Amino acid sequence: KFPPPTLADAEDMAAEQFGATIMEMTVIKARPELVAWYERRGYVRTGEYRSMPIPGFDDITMVVLERRLS
Repeated sequence: KFPPPTLADAEDMAAEQFGATIMEMTVIKARPELVAWYERRGYVRTGEYRSMPIPGFDDITMVVLERRLS
């Protein structure tokens, strides 16, 4: 078995295979501990929020974070 890919693996792939210079992450606002987890890994809040409508649920708000890739 191979280990599952990590966040760093995803960032490396985005930079190497797609030429990305910024990685964007959307995280559910109702989970501040998850937002904090990404912030500890270098992601910063953009100040933007996005709505994520899901049938049968109240509208879910997502916090937009980003991290510059080297």
